[in-house]
Amino acid sequence: MYFASLNSLPFPVWAANRHGSCTFHNQACLAFLGKTQEDIITEDWAGFVHPDDIANLTDQLASLAHSSSPRQIEFRMRSSAGDYRWFLCTLAPRYDGSGRISGCVGYSADISSFKRTTEAFFHSETRYRQLFDSNLIGAMYTSVSGGILDANEKFIEMVGYSASDIKAGRLRWMDITPPEYKAQAESNAEQLRATGIFKPVEKEYIRKDGSRVPVLVTSALLEGSTAEAITFVVDITEHKHAEQAMRQHAESLANGQTAALNRTLTLLATEPSLDTALSHVLKAISEQLSVTSSGLHLADLNPSDTLLHMNYDDGQITRGEDISDPSAVHPRHVALITERWKAQKEGFPKPVILDVATSSEFDDQRRAHLLANKIHTLLLVPLLVHNRLVGTLSIRIKERRALRAAEIELAQALAQQASLAVHLTHLAERSRQVAILEERNLAATGRAAELARANQALKQTLDVLANDPEINEVLGHVLTVVTQVLEGSVSTLWLRDRDTETAKLHLVFRDGRLVSGAKSGHRLAGQTLDLSRQDLFAFAVFRRGRPVWHEVAISEALDEAAKTYLREQGVKALLGIPLILADKAIGAIVVRFPELRQFGSVELELAQGLAQQATLALQLTRLAEQARKAAITEERNRMAREIHDTLAQSFTGVLIQLQAARQVLDGVNLEATQHLESAIALARVGLTEARRSVRGLRPQLLRDGNITTALDQLVRQLGTDSLVRINFSADGDAQRLMSPDIESNLLRISQEAITNAMKHSGANQINVRLSAGPEAVQLAIEDNGAGFDPHVNSLSRGFGLISMQERADRIGGDLTILTKPGAGTKIHLLLPILRTTKLGEDRTRGSGHSPP
Repeated sequence: MYFASLNSLPFPVWAANRHGSCTFHNQACLAFLGKTQEDIITEDWAGFVHPDDIANLTDQLASLAHSSSPRQIEFRMRSSAGDYRWFLCTLAPRYDGSGRISGCVGYSADISSFKRTTEAFFHSETRYRQLFDSNLIGAMYTSVSGGILDANEKFIEMVGYSASDIKAGRLRWMDITPPEYKAQAESNAEQLRATGIFKPVEKEYIRKDGSRVPVLVTSALLEGSTAEAITFVVDITEHKHAEQAMRQHAESLANGQTAALNRTLTLLATEPSLDTALSHVLKAISEQLSVTSSGLHLADLNPSDTLLHMNYDDGQITRGEDISDPSAVHPRHVALITERWKAQKEGFPKPVILDVATSSEFDDQRRAHLLANKIHTLLLVPLLVHNRLVGTLSIRIKERRALRAAEIELAQALAQQASLAVHLTHLAERSRQVAILEERNLAATGRAAELARANQALKQTLDVLANDPEINEVLGHVLTVVTQVLEGSVSTLWLRDRDTETAKLHLVFRDGRLVSGAKSGHRLAGQTLDLSRQDLFAFAVFRRGRPVWHEVAISEALDEAAKTYLREQGVKALLGIPLILADKAIGAIVVRFPELRQFGSVELELAQGLAQQATLALQLTRLAEQARKAAITEERNRMAREIHDTLAQSFTGVLIQLQAARQVLDGVNLEATQHLESAIALARVGLTEARRSVRGLRPQLLRDGNITTALDQLVRQLGTDSLVRINFSADGDAQRLMSPDIESNLLRISQEAITNAMKHSGANQINVRLSAGPEAVQLAIEDNGAGFDPHVNSLSRGFGLISMQERADRIGGDLTILTKPGAGTKIHLLLPILRTTKLGEDRTRGSGHSPP
């Protein structure tokens, strides 16, 4: 495979990932450093690169991710003896299966001797001459402007010219420099003039016969000169040949891996048989990792056990019950690793490498059996589908060795393809091609961008909800955003009437604008529709209470009339999103689509989030309306009390006085008696009107019935769309003992107590009981909530409890609150029969029906 070939090269080669971290060093490099692969991965560059060179090296690795061109860099590495040696390293990008840069490979040449030799001679002209005459390396005296003044035999031999060519002045170093290196040569000359030296660089010279020779070149100005220099040249032909051969071989191997991955992926897209696809994956794994045996254990096909589903050994595939190969790993041993993976709390399960000779995962009998079959190392790779473990890939290796990171990465890539094959088998209702595309696009999907867009849409809607009191503006904004996000053509909003169990089309978004349902031109515009209808897609969404996708042509929630209407509108599919409150659908958004399509999870989550915001807007509006009605009711009660306590009682007093005056006159003065009769009649009319006004201002619940029916209806209203279960019971005939004022106050006390329990106690059940005995009427409201300490809790001083106490005092009742933290709350009102009767008699006595 790719990295196996690098181990055979005689010079140091290393690899880094796209983040710049060490991932591999070949055997020549490890031998030079005196380290293991594990040491390299743990220590990274700081473990062996000279501290002064690390920053430059990491910068070069980071910039290589944005360039496909090789580049060179000099740096020092510490040998196993502890000394630092100079290396000239060529950095070449490495690509993954999709053609993206996944890291780089560095081919290193030791230039320590060259640098020491040239640097030593750069400080003495005598040494220049000694090295020049030694012919150990190519050397020449040059002018900075491009001429060659003199050259030794090593250089002359290197470029194929003769000594006479040099002496005749026919050879210039600028003339034998290829065009593509001219700019580099000019840059080196400028560096030479500025600093007196330029560092070694790789380039080529053109030989006399027109061929080229790769060289390593460095120069330094002669002492006291600004125009002449000594230049040293090393022929690196052998190094370049080895490097090129290695690169071609590595690219060939990499292409082979890519081809293998593409073959198996293409097969998964077209092959209907799970076993055929898995057999190709096993074969590719064994070939690419140079192993002879591997197997697949699938837990998903039989959830109660981990079974060896397929085995590959020496080119032969066996399946299921036919597996009798002695090299196969027993499922019991795989199950041990599988349980370890399943127990892992955080992160993804990682491959496990087992040394058969020493691993505690094997008993002695199985260990001996595997070693007898020359299996010394096992690589177990988890098969994951959406982070769920569905099986294990076991790779059996005959050598006892550590596995390189690249080998594990390849095994994981192919194992994931096996996982994909298993996943595809369990997606009967979905197209195989669609599933493949989803898996291919999973890593490439710009989820961060989608989430950002979703968050922005939700924020905008919340801003509208917070600032715009008009409910239709909020609902219209939600409808607009849902349609735009899902790329639909038209969307409709349906609202449910909970009292009549009907629904209406409320809003329509079409052609970039909102219109009311009644004016939309929809075939059901303005109609009040029974929710029991089976031919409407929107009502199917109501019933299911979850998002529903239907293709118009095959939908069971549409009759032929509806399908015809939608086809005429160019609609091929519908997506319904319910508006859920307390597990009940109070509305639905239906989006139309002119084409069939698939939705991403972010799109559906966003649509549901927006629908919940619409639900919140509706609920806030409903609560605001309830608060408004409560305020109106409270004011009506106050007015009723004022009328009763002032006008009615005043008229009653006037009437009593007039009747008393009539008795005193006793017909003595006929004219005065007539005036008194007229005044009495007028007072009775005024009293009747006052009582009529009081009755008209009574709570609606009491106007339509008595206290028992009013309490029952109140419980039903408050329990609707609530997670709190509210029960009501009544016994005895309390109605005959109560005046309208008592009934009204009992109703308000009950309403306040129930509302307090729902808001503050955290209860999930409230029981309301009204009973009339021979001596008293009793009202009890009890919850199973958190309770409170009435001596320290602020609730005990709240207006709600104060209001209940005042109402109880007004009707002569005794109010008791029984509660403590953690024990719920019971509010008990005792109204003695004597008091209710007296209040009723007082009301009768003041009614004007007593004898004159």
